[in-house]
Amino acid sequence: MLRGLTSDSHHKQLHRAKGPEVIRVEKRIETFADGSRVSREKKSVTSADRRISQERKSVTAADGSRITRETKHGTSADWRVSQERNSVTSSDGWRVSREKKSVTTADRRVVEERKSATSADGRRVCEEKKCVTSADGRRISTTVVEESKGRSLPRVQHRRPHRLA
Repeated sequence: MLRGLTSDSHHKQLHRAKGPEVIRVEKRIETFADGSRVSREKKSVTSADRRISQERKSVTAADGSRITRETKHGTSADWRVSQERNSVTSSDGWRVSREKKSVTTADRRVVEERKSATSADGRRVCEEKKCVTSADGRRISTTVVEESKGRSLPRVQHRRPHRLA
């Protein structure tokens, strides 16, 4: 069943009721004379026992560079989730991203974080962190760093003349 559907060239909203659950989606896109764009999207799901909200914002410049930010939050009687993702892509091909996720329950909390940078030629550096904290105070932390060289250039082999003794 659809309720409250409005539409114009820049703004759309959609409300959909499924029993006791309400889903709301909102999208907005702005385009400027120089070719740059800003887009926003919001979504929320609400019911008697949980609430989840999600938001995404993206800004694209005329030169092709882009900044994107996504957030997601969820709450229930048993758990709480928070997630955030940011990425920047430049016009020359560099991409830098950061992701963070946190899950909290009655007996523990888990936080995961990931950062990465990728160049246009494929070189990449990535760092991942994970921390688990239990209700009794124990804490386990793990960090992994990974680096890749990207596309390799053709090797030049130097031959040495063979010597006869």
